[in-house]
Amino acid sequence: STTEQPTDAGEYEVAVTIAETDNYEGVELTTTLTINKAQPTLTISIDDIYEGETLNVNIETNSDGEQTLAFADESGNELTDEPSSAGEYSAIVNIAESANYLAASDTASFSISANNAISDVACEMSTISAIDNMIVITTSTRLAVKIVNLRGVAINETVVYQGETCIEMAHGGVYIVTLSDGTTSKVLIR
Repeated sequence: STTEQPTDAGEYEVAVTIAETDNYEGVELTTTLTINKAQPTLTISIDDIYEGETLNVNIETNSDGEQTLAFADESGNELTDEPSSAGEYSAIVNIAESANYLAASDTASFSISANNAISDVACEMSTISAIDNMIVITTSTRLAVKIVNLRGVAINETVVYQGETCIEMAHGGVYIVTLSDGTTSKVLIR
């Protein structure tokens, strides 16, 4: 005999004894107490992502049943692997019945968007122009510059940095300007 109250699901015999008093006879009663398995709380949430990002599935439950996670495409076809390509998907969590909780499941929809971002690609654009007696070079990065005359004789070799750089030329004429990123231009200095 115990006075502890049961909390786990199951059937329990409960006995109540009332002692005899001067005015009443004593009595003993027994009955069966049934504690049913509880319906668990269960929520699943998942954020939309871009291709190449990691899925972050959040499952919250009070059940101690075994959890399984599955994925399905937008037609409801179960996938063998976690999705990674652009599309609409569902994440399905199933929780098995346990000693105190019933089985449960929940579904969350999410999308994976195409990752159209260009990464690790340098988009460098350099321009060469002439204004009066100056060669004007505009670039997005540090570059080596070589200026030669029409006979191929080097007139100037220097380095320019991001932004606009003006190189003053002492004499008028036609020059070929070559940058280390491959940009080449013929300019006329007056």
